[in-house]
Amino acid sequence: MKKIIFLITLTAFVFYSCKNDKNPADEILTEDELIDRELASGKKNNEAILGFSFGMTRSDVLNMLKELEQKGKLRKDDDRRYFYDMEIGDSGDQLPAYFDLSYSKPDDQLYCITTTVRTDRDHVLKTLYETISSMYEKKFGVPQINKPNDIITDSKPIPVWINANRKIEIEPIDDAVKIHYLNLRVSRVVPVNDDL
Repeated sequence: MKKIIFLITLTAFVFYSCKNDKNPADEILTEDELIDRELASGKKNNEAILGFSFGMTRSDVLNMLKELEQKGKLRKDDDRRYFYDMEIGDSGDQLPAYFDLSYSKPDDQLYCITTTVRTDRDHVLKTLYETISSMYEKKFGVPQINKPNDIITDSKPIPVWINANRKIEIEPIDDAVKIHYLNLRVSRVVPVNDDL
């Protein structure tokens, strides 16, 4: 009788353990759930692009822009907007990638960088978007979130990478591809201040 009770208890324990043994990596999370989980982890990832990092002050950013310009990594166009030459895929083609920087209030720290790459006569929007998306997939891996792509319906979905407090999202717009680097800790709290 003791053996039967033991076997029933053991079977119930094994069944219950297997039923509740979920692998967190197998979970399908919404974007908000993934952001909440990453922010709750306490980890930080302030790395953005070209050496910029979230939390830099406006004067830090201006010094960095000047330094990158002196090194030849950034240039200014006729309207005095900063851009760099983004290499597009493996072809060696380069297109200008313009910066939009956003600062938080009231501490005036960098929390968002949006890079805009416009199409030209050699690059149609779909090809440019798919090439840039593939470049980022090679660098950051498979995106955790894929949003519907309403601009180019016969192309890849919009990829989103979330790591700790950093979110990277690539989206096509009418004649360009935008790459957003966003500090999630700040973006959920403060309004945008878009000037350099």
